[in-house]
Amino acid sequence: MEAETYSLEEVIAALNSVGYVDENVINYIVPIIAYESRVNGIPFTQDAKDPTSDSWGIYQTNINTEMSAIYKVLVDEGIELPGLTNEQKKQLETNIVPDKNNNGEIDPGEDKRKFTNAQKKVVREFLKNADLETQTKIFVNMYDIKSSEVNSDEPEDVMEELYFNTTRKFYTDKQPEALEFKAKMDREVKLYTKKKMEDDYIMEKEKLNQEEIDKFKRMAASQNVNPTIDPTVRTPREMEFADKYRTPLDPSLNSALINVYSTLSKAKKKAIDSGIEIL
Repeated sequence: MEAETYSLEEVIAALNSVGYVDENVINYIVPIIAYESRVNGIPFTQDAKDPTSDSWGIYQTNINTEMSAIYKVLVDEGIELPGLTNEQKKQLETNIVPDKNNNGEIDPGEDKRKFTNAQKKVVREFLKNADLETQTKIFVNMYDIKSSEVNSDEPEDVMEELYFNTTRKFYTDKQPEALEFKAKMDREVKLYTKKKMEDDYIMEKEKLNQEEIDKFKRMAASQNVNPTIDPTVRTPREMEFADKYRTPLDPSLNSALINVYSTLSKAKKKAIDSGIEIL
């Protein structure tokens, strides 16, 4: 059975859907995961397997180091791990190994996060068959956990920790094969971004044109005795414009104006009663 691969557009859309929308972040992340997940030169292979570690999928999730990131999605997917103890469950949920008191000194407790062989078998099968959306959820967990560990929000810092070998090949050792692959992916990402901007511009232009048509239809309808459309309905863009430039109501000013108008009205009535001509 031929391995399933995803397109650049699908991967970026998946990353966008979980909050990775900054163009610079996408430009940095995508070539790295493309290189990590390539099989026979083809990137974004769903069940890609690292030849030297127990890492799987598009984001090369390592089942020996990313246990908590994986476990959170396993829970969401309703997949149970065999032999899961309460202590292991607690550590996987929090990604914290609690300290223990040893003769008055605080020492790290026993790390229970590691999957057992039976659990690894379940996790491997899960990762091999996880679709793009599911794998991307795991990547978000991996990224957030590593960001917290290195105390940095910078993609360069986080990705270097998650993908040390690839970032070293790209940016430190500058290996020719890796640089050639990165250059190819950089071009594809740039072309994708350019095309998306063009498509977005066309869609926005078409939306504006349609709104103008709707506005003129409404204006025409307002002149008709029996209009077929409601002439009072505003287009989304008109509503957005109105909201943007609407002056906030000042309660104290509004109260003062009411008092002024009330005083003027009383003065006008008194003048009329006195026989003074009011314009």
